[in-house]
Amino acid sequence: MKTLDIILALLCLFIWIALYVIYFKDDLIPWLINRFTRDKPPKKGKIENGYFQDGVPIPFRENLYPPPPEQEQEEDPTQPDDTPHDSKKPDSPTKD
Repeated sequence: MKTLDIILALLCLFIWIALYVIYFKDDLIPWLINRFTRDKPPKKGKIENGYFQDGVPIPFRENLYPPPPEQEQEEDPTQPDDTPHDSKKPDSPTKD
C-alpha cells in the first residue's frame, strides 16, 4: 500500500506540473531563453558632454546632472538680421 501512495503522489505531481507548463507555455519559453542564454555585449558608443548617442545621460555619480545635449540651431528666416545697413536713420524731429 505504501508504494501505491508514492506512485499516486508522483502521478499527481506530474499532472500538476504538466498543467502548469501547458497553461503558462507562452510565458515560460521567453523566460527560459532569457535565463539560460548569454547577454549580448553592449555597443561601444560615442559619449559627448555626458550623454550617449541616443540622448540618454550616463548614470555615473560625477555626471548626475549633466547639461542638456546641445542641438544645432538653424537660422530662422523670419528673424531680422543684426547686421548694420548702409542707410542712415532719419533725424528725430526737433522742437523750435
